[in-house]
Amino acid sequence: MNLTNGIINPLNVLDKRIIPHIPPYFEKVTLALSSEQMMGSIDNYDISYIRKILRWLYQNTQGRIGIRLFSNELYMSRLEFEIGFEVPHEASFFILSFDSSGR
Repeated sequence: MNLTNGIINPLNVLDKRIIPHIPPYFEKVTLALSSEQMMGSIDNYDISYIRKILRWLYQNTQGRIGIRLFSNELYMSRLEFEIGFEVPHEASFFILSFDSSGR
């Protein structure tokens, strides 16, 4: 968890929490950016929504996380996030707890 509860996560200290790829054994969750979060085009998206996701992940999970941003092949105008969780129950917790509406 984060420092607010008094526990220091070694992965945070070593800057190894977010990894640049998602290994196959990670539990994956996909989120799509809504049209309000896209702000007009695929190259112009709301960075505050990404920050909100990262803040939630740092505050509520302990394991490593892989994040991938990509455009959906069927809907080329839509961006999606794929988040991989090393600890499978953290993926379930994210799905149930994170407010993905962007509010």
